[in-house]
Amino acid sequence: MTPSRNVVSLFALLALSLGVLACAVTGRTTPTPLPPSPTQAPPPLPTQTATTPPSTATPLPPIIDEANIFDLTAVRTLSGHGNSVKALAFSPDGETLVVSTGGSSSRQEHRLRLWDVSTGDLIATSEEFGAIAWDVVFSPDGEMIATSLRDGRIVFLDTTDLSNIGGLTHAGEVNSLAYSPDGSLLAAGVAEAGNGMVYIWDVAKQTIIRSFWAHPYSVPSMAFSPTGQFLATGAIDRAVKVWQVSNGRLLETLAQDGQGTSVVFSKDGSLLATAMCALSDAKLKCLRGEVWLWNVSDWGLVRTLSGPVDWVEAVALSPETALVAGASRDFAVYVWRLRDATLLRTLIGHNEGVTAIDFSPDGRTLATGSNDESVILWAIEP
Repeated sequence: MTPSRNVVSLFALLALSLGVLACAVTGRTTPTPLPPSPTQAPPPLPTQTATTPPSTATPLPPIIDEANIFDLTAVRTLSGHGNSVKALAFSPDGETLVVSTGGSSSRQEHRLRLWDVSTGDLIATSEEFGAIAWDVVFSPDGEMIATSLRDGRIVFLDTTDLSNIGGLTHAGEVNSLAYSPDGSLLAAGVAEAGNGMVYIWDVAKQTIIRSFWAHPYSVPSMAFSPTGQFLATGAIDRAVKVWQVSNGRLLETLAQDGQGTSVVFSKDGSLLATAMCALSDAKLKCLRGEVWLWNVSDWGLVRTLSGPVDWVEAVALSPETALVAGASRDFAVYVWRLRDATLLRTLIGHNEGVTAIDFSPDGRTLATGSNDESVILWAIEP
């Protein structure tokens, strides 16, 4: 290599170094572009599992039937009626129970009381009537309560607070009441001058459309058939009578061994149950109470239910017509299996004679009232 070439190479190298240094000093180096950032999806939300809050509703007791009848127990006692319980009735929806009282004329407790069935709370108390409230019924639509009084009045009451909303008047004491299934008619059993009369009222017009003599002395019980075609009446003359509602004609007289006090049709209309004292001694003390079942198709006697040792004051049929329950003066409640008349249970809870009885519309509760001034609600614990 010649010296001239070395000089040229030296100057070239020097120039190149100065250029690089200048670029570094002036910051003119072109930056390398960053690669584009990939799109970042937001992290997924944690999976939410829908949960149903625990129910706070009280579970309903099962329907009372022959399979669980041995689990039937007194779940609630409604006290404070201040006089003998004469009658009781569930509202059509089964949520409330109305109770009528009366008895000793020296005790001014002749009222209705309305109870909440699920809680046992007293909802309302009626005015003092000043006369025994023999019977009490709900209208089929649940919009009104009617009660019959010893002084001849029928009083209509509001179903929320038992306020007086009207009434009707008879010349004698009104012993029993029954609404027709459609609620258009109200039948009243009235004791007038030794005669047991039946009056049928048009509810809307509040006029009597029919009346007839039914029994001597009084008519302590009556019931419409589910079709509204028949009206059955029971009395102390050892006979139950069946009447054609449309014309008041007597269709059948069902002879009994003793004095009757209660009549009720089965929900399907196939049977009529009647309660009575079937045997008395020479001093007219009842020795045997019975319930008789009649076939509505031919009015023949189907079965006799026995067991009580005193008068059966009232009778009730379960909604499914599987059970028959009787309230007896011997302080007990009797429950029979309808299909073979077997006595399944004898319920002990009252301290005096049992005077009133009814199954709730759904068949889950049995209510009984007594001369001990209490009502017991019987059910199967859920």
